[in-house]
Amino acid sequence: EVGESRLDTVDLHGVAHLVHHALRIAGAGVVEDPRWSKLLERLHWHLNNGSDSTRGWDIAVALDAITTGDARSPETRRAVEAMRDFAQERFGEFDVEHSCRICAAVARARVGTAPFFEAVARAFVSNPASATPNDAATVLWGFGYARHTDPKACDIAAKVMAPSLSHMKDAHLSNALWAFAQLARYDDE
Repeated sequence: EVGESRLDTVDLHGVAHLVHHALRIAGAGVVEDPRWSKLLERLHWHLNNGSDSTRGWDIAVALDAITTGDARSPETRRAVEAMRDFAQERFGEFDVEHSCRICAAVARARVGTAPFFEAVARAFVSNPASATPNDAATVLWGFGYARHTDPKACDIAAKVMAPSLSHMKDAHLSNALWAFAQLARYDDE
């Protein structure tokens, strides 16, 4: 527990971890705690002041925790949207893994926009050599869940995964197959 007086000294990395641990410990009920509001205010402060230490990893950790922790409240949604917008402007600065995790978390939160997913696709397509098969499956899942089709990104994802299909984790492989099926269905509609 970080005292409210000390929260002003916590950097974005620390805030991301506090969000993650608050949800792991308290679950969705954390949104009823007034300290949750203070934590989200600090998150907004970091996003609005564009800290040089901001990394995709920090955004991915906070988004993963919020979107898998079922922390639903209007202020939590605003925080997710703020992180989405922040990430959208900086995907070129983030590594591929974190861009893909952010994509999936935003899709899971159902706050994705076409410009957001287009930015994810541009970032993914611009650096396919650094993408792992798991990254490719994650971005595909995000696209499939959000019903966003990007043929070039999907083609590159398939090429990234192809040499490693026999070594991929079952969960990643099934997510990629599900995403391809979903995206093919949306293309047909």
